[in-house]
Amino acid sequence: MNTTPGQELNSNFYMILTDTNGLSGIPQMPAGGPWVTDPGYQVSVDGRTITGRQVRDALAEWLTHGFPK
Repeated sequence: MNTTPGQELNSNFYMILTDTNGLSGIPQMPAGGPWVTDPGYQVSVDGRTITGRQVRDALAEWLTHGFPK
């Protein structure tokens, strides 16, 4: 995942999921969308609506806290 402590939000993993420019010529994943980290994205999980912003925040928290299970 090429994360360096303190630089987790600059990792290839995080960037390819969150950066609209993609990463080094690779388009944002998943290719063609929908992009689960877009603010307008919504998904229902166990009857609760989760936004793209919440997905992005959860990824950031997970990465910066050592990838807990």
